[in-house]
Amino acid sequence: MKQIIRLLAVLALLLNANLSRAGETSAAPWNVHNAAGLPDWLTFSVQQRTRYETLSNTFNKNGNGGDQVIAFRTNVFAEAAYEQFRLGAEFIDSRLELEDEGTPINTTHVNETELLQAYLAWQSDNFLDSGLNAEIKFGRQTMDVGSRRLVARNRFRNTINSFNGIHFELKNAHWQWRNFAVLPISRLPNDADSLRRGVVEFDEENFKVLFAGSFLSVSQLPFDSTGELYFFQLSEEDTATTASKNRNLSTPGMRWVRAPQKNRLDFELEAALQTGTSHASKDATDTTKLDHFAYFGHVAFGYTFDLPWSPRLLLQYDYASGDKDPNDGKNGRFETLYGARRFEFGPTGIGRLCPGQHSISWHPPAVQTALECQRFHRSSRPLASAKTRCLGEYEIARHHRPIGQLHRPIARSQTQMGGRSQVG
Repeated sequence: MKQIIRLLAVLALLLNANLSRAGETSAAPWNVHNAAGLPDWLTFSVQQRTRYETLSNTFNKNGNGGDQVIAFRTNVFAEAAYEQFRLGAEFIDSRLELEDEGTPINTTHVNETELLQAYLAWQSDNFLDSGLNAEIKFGRQTMDVGSRRLVARNRFRNTINSFNGIHFELKNAHWQWRNFAVLPISRLPNDADSLRRGVVEFDEENFKVLFAGSFLSVSQLPFDSTGELYFFQLSEEDTATTASKNRNLSTPGMRWVRAPQKNRLDFELEAALQTGTSHASKDATDTTKLDHFAYFGHVAFGYTFDLPWSPRLLLQYDYASGDKDPNDGKNGRFETLYGARRFEFGPTGIGRLCPGQHSISWHPPAVQTALECQRFHRSSRPLASAKTRCLGEYEIARHHRPIGQLHRPIARSQTQMGGRSQVG
């Protein structure tokens, strides 16, 4: 039955894409703003997404059988512009249906009736007579930074990260420099019982957490590439409503990327270090401060063929350090801060996938749909090796789920983790 539901969902996506494309003409596509005849100084949009998820033979600890949910996310956005100023607000409603007591529900799935953004922005095309473009944004806001691996406005996930603070951007045609200092927003309520009962509570700034960063991007480098340098600082403490690992982390990193184009090789290289102090868990009784040193790397090479549907072959690999010994007074677990989970590892709703893969994708020109097939792998060397515990370390680092919490341990000699097909 579940296989039939999956097939129907895929067909519905394809039908929706074809109908959307068929309704377009040479004129601008239909949208709420134009249909309502709103003035040019006002931007207004509504987005509703419904997604069905199913998981068979769960591998989570203490989990049995399968699981399923319908995830709803609705966003309403409005922004008014006057001369150099913009005033914006966005509301979000994220909720689940079909969940039961065995569904691992948390604030990445549910955030009902909430103010996601509320900001005032000022923009200049000639900042201080320098000829540079500048923008300053104050208030509650969402952010995408660089590759989005460490700071992101979530796309696949049912809820979205937001922050309250200041963001400053300075740029010209060849480079961009961004700086921010913000307080992350804590999604409330944050206990599973309240989320299941649909309790609505206004999200609040966490004044015990400060997140700041600087990001520099330079384009038109050799090989028609773009280079990025960044530095993020996170300092946090426990509050009455939100437990933390009391992280005080500095994360410098770099990224070099060449965008995909037909008939040429593209690539992406990213590396980051992480130093500071942290606790091993969020438990209130865990007061031991650990020296923190961790690292992350991403390597990807792709090629887009000049053929119908623009097929693209992609090879990529990720590695994030993990904790070698829980009793050595050190923490080697790489923290992904406020980054998006999805990326190369597939959708992460009620399920999980692991690193190391090859994939090929197609983009049919007649419909706004992408087809993608992937295979996932891990290191064939023993997990016991401190340098090659690819699965265990990445599960700890990326999803905060130690290898011991897996319901079905994976054979040490197994190298192929599985596959994924996607229509979207």
